[in-house]
Amino acid sequence: MINYDIEYIKRLLDSFYDGDTSLEEEEILKQYFSRNDVPEQLEAEQKIFLDLFSGRGGCQASSLEQKLDLLIDNLEAEEERSIISLPRKSKKIILWKKITAVAACILVLISAGLFLLDNHSGKMNDTYSDPQDAYIETQKALTFVSSKLNKGFEQMESAQKNLEKTNKIIAKNLQL
Repeated sequence: MINYDIEYIKRLLDSFYDGDTSLEEEEILKQYFSRNDVPEQLEAEQKIFLDLFSGRGGCQASSLEQKLDLLIDNLEAEEERSIISLPRKSKKIILWKKITAVAACILVLISAGLFLLDNHSGKMNDTYSDPQDAYIETQKALTFVSSKLNKGFEQMESAQKNLEKTNKIIAKNLQL
């Protein structure tokens, strides 16, 4: 096997990425990157070439454009399989979230309407004669609200983690 100068290989790579290489030059690059002693600065290129010329897609493409099309088609097929395999349970959860949101809006509107209609007296009456009882009930109500907020924050953190995972997968696929 012929030992090529790194600068010559870099020029071939530039020509390859511009689409200006001949089949012989592509064969030189293929042979060069098939070796085990590729310099560290070209290891990323080696991975790309091994993926392109390995024929992972089932059939060998003859041009760079066909190989890239094949790689993109394979990634799209994997993405479609993952979308199709969404569990029915998640679809039901999304529907229930929408129904709950509409019900909450209706409840707020009804509550506001009742408050405005019933607000004929300007003075509020105490509901507890003992301030200690009022304090205990207030603590219970605030604890309840706090627990619901914490549950919402936990769900938000979970969604944020899922979003970060999705972004990493997208970034990984874009680097290919």
